[in-house]
Amino acid sequence: MVLQHTYGKGKMRIFLKDALDKYLQGRTMDRQKEQPLMYVENQPHIYYQKGSLIFYALADYLGEDVLNQVLSAYVDSVAFQEPPYTVSEELVSMIRLVTPDSLAYLVDDMFAHITLYNNRINEASYRKLENGSYEVIISTRTTKYRTGEKGKRSYTNESGDSLSVLVDDSNNPLTSLPLADYIDIGVFGKDDEGQEQELYLKKHRMSEILNSFSIIVDSKPIEVGIDPYNKLIDTNSEDNRKKISPQ
Repeated sequence: MVLQHTYGKGKMRIFLKDALDKYLQGRTMDRQKEQPLMYVENQPHIYYQKGSLIFYALADYLGEDVLNQVLSAYVDSVAFQEPPYTVSEELVSMIRLVTPDSLAYLVDDMFAHITLYNNRINEASYRKLENGSYEVIISTRTTKYRTGEKGKRSYTNESGDSLSVLVDDSNNPLTSLPLADYIDIGVFGKDDEGQEQELYLKKHRMSEILNSFSIIVDSKPIEVGIDPYNKLIDTNSEDNRKKISPQ
């Protein structure tokens, strides 16, 4: 957060992308069984790289002040503690107390399970409107799954439910855990100095695998993205952004 406050969200994106890549690389090379974050022991790529991603995302979803208040209250409650010492479940339980029902899935996904996304921009285009604004049309794909300690994927929740959609003429389906997830959709342009400018960034509730959006922006769009700042654990973040062209 010091990095973001000092250098801005663009630099933070570089940090988050690096943390994501190192976590994904670490989990493929690690010979130990992977544990969810709240149970991790001596696996630095989980508690450092994955941990930094998750706490940054929490600050974004819950609000930085809210998360800081939780962390401060937790530290105050366990400072100078005698045995038995605090464990991670106590911190997670305090985070749950300030998490709205609509985001409760985040705490489960981030701390109690090994949850991964595959978000991507399928197509994107824009057209200039008569009033000088631009209409941006975006189609996205979102899938989510969980893995066990040995990496076996699961697309069903505790009730055995999943999502599936056919995506081509070969009847190859895309499958996902049930979705009710809030994910950033962003549109970016250039400012007068040629630097990336955020034209639109808003969380949208994804309840289906395939989604479409029509967004109006005031300046010419250059690029669009789903989870464009890499806040989520995405197995392939390279396709989260896409250059945009006119219709």
